[in-house]
Parts: sequence; C-alpha cells; structure tokens
Amino acid sequence: MSKPVTIDLRGMEMDPRHALLFSTLFGLAPGECMEVTNDHDPSGLSYRLAAEHAGKFAWTWLEQGPVDWRFRVDRLAEG
Repeated sequence: MSKPVTIDLRGMEMDPRHALLFSTLFGLAPGECMEVTNDHDPSGLSYRLAAEHAGKFAWTWLEQGPVDWRFRVDRLAEG
C-alpha cells in the first residue's frame, strides 16, 4: 500500500476546491490513494464516483463530522 496523498479542503473556495480534489483524484495511479479533510459532508462525491467510475475507486470514511469529514479514496488496479 502506498503512502496516501493528503489534501485539506477546509476553508477553500468552491472552484479551487473542486479543481484540487479532482486533479488529485484522477492523477492517482492504480494502487495509490488519497486522504481528504473537508468542512462539509462530501457524500455526493462518493455517490458520483460510484455511479460514474464504478470499480475504479474505493471510498473509506475516516471521520464523519460534525466539524470535519475525512475520507480515503483508493485507486483500484485496472482489469
């Protein structure tokens, strides 16, 4: 397992927040992962990943509020 890329989105404006999140997420190679800290519930992102990128990512909750939400996303191996 690789060391996770960590990003903290708390306090960021929406556009840079999404740009950083998605560039990091889609930059992961199979077997790599990222851990994200956010200041609101990102459940919509987990549903979006499951629907639009089924089988490519695994989502694990690390903390679910009420102040911070932390989650890990693993890029799964191809094939």
